[in-house]
Amino acid sequence: MAYDKISPEERLFKVIQGGKAAPPHKAARRLGIRALALPVKFQIHELDIKVVNMALSFILIFLAIAVAYYAIYASPSVAKITEVASAVKPLLAKKADIENFKPMPYYLMEIDKRNIFQPAPKLNEKVISSRERTSMEELQEISGDFKLQGISWGKMPKVMIKSEKEDKIYFLKEGQMIGATNIKVEKIFNNKVIVSCEDAQMELL
Repeated sequence: MAYDKISPEERLFKVIQGGKAAPPHKAARRLGIRALALPVKFQIHELDIKVVNMALSFILIFLAIAVAYYAIYASPSVAKITEVASAVKPLLAKKADIENFKPMPYYLMEIDKRNIFQPAPKLNEKVISSRERTSMEELQEISGDFKLQGISWGKMPKVMIKSEKEDKIYFLKEGQMIGATNIKVEKIFNNKVIVSCEDAQMELL
């Protein structure tokens, strides 16, 4: 037979060529594709779960840090809210008190009514003058009861002043008060005495 005359090498070559030429069976191809797809699909699914878990972990950590920062630094305290509210009320009150501007002729008339070049009297001068008048009135009223009786002249001069109301003589040096009054012996001369009450002064002869 012709088959018996074929050498072993030729048989092997034909078997190889026949294997390449024969199409694989459909069921075998499906089985091979499934066999290859299953490991790949399983590996991709396992990789996705790890990535998702890692992403969720980072998100949770970020949210925890953000909440802690907001609670410590960014959350408005009650004291700050109260301070802002108390500052807003005076501003609203000031806006309500603002006077509306009037026409220019009104202000010109007000300027004409007074002499703007005349300086206003100083408040301190008014207070001092009224105080001097009060002190002088008190000094004149009380000193009417006192009479100069004599002067003891020397290194430390002394004066004798009599209170007619009390019928009593006071021996006083400079700087001493006359009895329980507010009148002080300011200065002693050889022929007169200066007494004072606060800022007012007068002579006793």
